[in-house]
Amino acid sequence: MSIYTETQRLFKIKYAGRGKSATRASSHQKKTHNIEFENWLKNASYKLEIAGPYENEQTAIAVEEALISTHQPEFNMRKESSKYSFRPLGVPEKYVTRLEQQPLNYGDLFKGNTESIILVKVTDKTLGDRVGYNLVEPPSDAAIVERVEKYWQLGNNKYLGTWIKDKKLSPTLILGITGSPGNQVIIASLEVDISAWDAVEVMKKSS
Repeated sequence: MSIYTETQRLFKIKYAGRGKSATRASSHQKKTHNIEFENWLKNASYKLEIAGPYENEQTAIAVEEALISTHQPEFNMRKESSKYSFRPLGVPEKYVTRLEQQPLNYGDLFKGNTESIILVKVTDKTLGDRVGYNLVEPPSDAAIVERVEKYWQLGNNKYLGTWIKDKKLSPTLILGITGSPGNQVIIASLEVDISAWDAVEVMKKSS
């Protein structure tokens, strides 16, 4: 069952649910445990659609959860993760609800004593001894950390020299990120030991 309104020629599903019979769909028009939905039904103009029947309850559950995950209806109260929810390839079921959260902003990253951050982009390509990041089969945590910690280009030692001279100017956090612009996710978060910059090995440029 789906209930939706038409706004600017686009249909917006307001609620998706399942039941054993067609009367389950119309019962919401009389009484429902969802007070906000009930109040909306009393005053809104909408269209009610019923799909099915399905061969078993499991199929009905799958259809319902798939609709909820793709359309995010306003009046569906259950937002928990489900193995039937649509999600990007490789995203574990337990992390599905994170996709509904707002993206991190500047204030989310720079908290407490964090004033500067090193961002290390991790692609899906394996570069020598550095593994690539695959969403379907991600490498181990240890391999990701090793990838993020190795081989940065810091502009002819300009930054490194500054951080050695004045530890207060040093970044305090390293973030490993992967994904395309606008759809990037953090895969590693490492605290910087600002007292160890002197021990960093600077590689010479290859000719």
